[in-house]
Amino acid sequence: MPGLIAAIILSLATMVPFLTSSESLATKQDYAELFVLSAASLFFELLVIRWLSADFLAFTVFKTFPLVTCYVGLGVGFAGAKEKSYLNLAPFAILQLAAFMFMCKMMGFDNYAFPSVSVWQWFQTDTLLHGQMMWVYVLLFVLILIILLSGPFAAMACIGSRLGQLFAKIPALNAYATDISGAVFGSILFSVCSFLGFAPWVLLIPVLAIIGFLSKAKWWQKVIPIALTLVFASWTIAKPGETFLWSPYQKLTVMSFSAGDRPQDKELAKKQGIVIGANGLFYQYALNLSEQNLNSPEMSDAVRKELQSHARHYNLPYALKKPKSVLILGAGSGNDVAAALRNGAEHVDAVDIDPVILKLGTTRHPERPYDSPKVRQICDDARDFLNTTKSKYDLIVFAGLDSHTISSQGGSMRLDNYVYTKQSMQRALELLNPEGLMIVSFCKSTAWLSHRLYSTIEQAAGYAPVTVLDSTNPTLSWEIFVTGPMVRDKLLTIDPIAIAPFVLQKPSDLGPTRILTDDWPFVYVSPVGVDVPYLLVVCAVLALSILAAKRVLFAPTDRSLWQMFFLGAAFILLELQSIARLSLLYGSTWYTAAIVINSVLLMILGANFLVIKAGNLLAPRLKWIYAVLFLSLTVSALLDVRPILDQFSRVTGQFIISFITVLPMMIAGIIFSLSFKRAQHPDKAFAFNLLGAVVGALAEYLSNYVGINSLVWIALALYLASAFCARLKSDPT
Repeated sequence: MPGLIAAIILSLATMVPFLTSSESLATKQDYAELFVLSAASLFFELLVIRWLSADFLAFTVFKTFPLVTCYVGLGVGFAGAKEKSYLNLAPFAILQLAAFMFMCKMMGFDNYAFPSVSVWQWFQTDTLLHGQMMWVYVLLFVLILIILLSGPFAAMACIGSRLGQLFAKIPALNAYATDISGAVFGSILFSVCSFLGFAPWVLLIPVLAIIGFLSKAKWWQKVIPIALTLVFASWTIAKPGETFLWSPYQKLTVMSFSAGDRPQDKELAKKQGIVIGANGLFYQYALNLSEQNLNSPEMSDAVRKELQSHARHYNLPYALKKPKSVLILGAGSGNDVAAALRNGAEHVDAVDIDPVILKLGTTRHPERPYDSPKVRQICDDARDFLNTTKSKYDLIVFAGLDSHTISSQGGSMRLDNYVYTKQSMQRALELLNPEGLMIVSFCKSTAWLSHRLYSTIEQAAGYAPVTVLDSTNPTLSWEIFVTGPMVRDKLLTIDPIAIAPFVLQKPSDLGPTRILTDDWPFVYVSPVGVDVPYLLVVCAVLALSILAAKRVLFAPTDRSLWQMFFLGAAFILLELQSIARLSLLYGSTWYTAAIVINSVLLMILGANFLVIKAGNLLAPRLKWIYAVLFLSLTVSALLDVRPILDQFSRVTGQFIISFITVLPMMIAGIIFSLSFKRAQHPDKAFAFNLLGAVVGALAEYLSNYVGINSLVWIALALYLASAFCARLKSDPT
């Protein structure tokens, strides 16, 4: 928290030289308005991404679309700024978003899954993937997406129209510095609010307050739409007994456990624990699975049968090994921890990334496993803990890790992506004691996903894991992959009768599969070559974006504006790639993404300040700066993280990798500021830059096919296009 406060103070401090500028007719009030409105625009953008991703299943697939929509809206607003400011209409646009979201929820559209053939989504869409029904469904989704995203588009266009006017009044580089300073403030404020668990309707209040204060509309034109927006946004549609919580990562729902058909069974089941959901899907249980409870004379047969099916699953690892020390990755609300304690574990390290779920486990789990002095509760990313711990364990359990959640605002990386890679499995195996076991427990889904996990574990270990199938639970079927020194040395003997009703499963014979690695960690991306339904929606969104921005894109212009376009496309792609890469170093946590985003913004601010002070010296050397950029991108693209981490200390290795990753963005920031300084129409140049960012955000999806590092090569190609469009001759002005 002190670091966040320091960053806020730093972003405010950067405003001082600009507020006193006398280079133009712009007043201190103009600078202050630009700062505040820039903060509000980025805050609202992050809010839209979080809100839509949590409330609508479709955004499990369409991760980057809210980001794209906001960029298109802001770009269109900047481009039309000379005609008129539409800031007065922003409250109505946000009302449109809240009202449409409410109506879509009322009609059940929030639970509709998109029939993607390339992303496994934990709900059945196969019946929609064939024949005319698929095309009807895809068309329906295009319409729903247009309806949902029209509100954010209109709101950002209204905000952008006023920002464009302010950019036209203030000297270009001063305006840009003020804008970035405001963005830093807005981003940090949003991160703090997300950590504190504020619901989206609460987060709307500062945005609506800023817009209402800056708007020139009559009071009733502000109060009515703002009041209606808060009513629609705060109106929860919940099942009886369901409560909502917001963690830094996701929207959580909490309900009492349910089992049996008779009223007395359902009443008894409520006392057994809770059910936790995440972003509209089932997530996990917190249940009393102790022998004392299961054998209680008050327990009904129906509830006992349901609880026993869960207890068998959590107790299975301890039928194979009686460990003293246990590491549980994805400990969640505590069922695995309770099982370890019931089976005699003397020390348990319980790791989970979500602080709210850990708190639920501490306060709501009936067995109170986290109260035991034998348990060390660790709130961290599982992969980061594996990378940093020096402890050794008798048993390591990957406890059904599945996040349902992306790790960064607008990217494709999920919180659990780096947990299942070959390198992660190898590191876990290194942490086992000589007779230890590693158990990967994963909800059985589809054949190719099981085969991919099996093959990745086999490659990591160098020998085949033992596979146990748990199909006793009527609602959840699990596959358990067992490996470790005892499996390698063939010392582990499993009696099929002893583990009944579980069964040993033979390896699937599906042929070669793509192994999960730190460069390609996408667990849920299917082997299907081309996802036609997804591409159709992408084409529709691109077509609508071009239509919305046609007055900008197809107006007579010079190549320098297209330089700004390609700079925007390359930069957002590099930013998303850097978040993915640095999540491997520092963990796929909310604060990693926040730190990377704000570090990038501060680097842009630093590059801008450098150009303000030394622009005349740098401008004639633009082609050489481009050459240094291409060199730094090449080094970044060829970077292999693992040898550096192995050769140097952790801190030194992290610094080297971080420096190589972010250096191209610093250099690109200098190129942008030099080019932006000489733009004849700064508002239009910035609009092109934002519209280019749309292309870059959509291009990030290519990492699902080519890997994370290859995004740097794509960015390099985009920067080459920007260099071609640039005026590379000496220009000291």
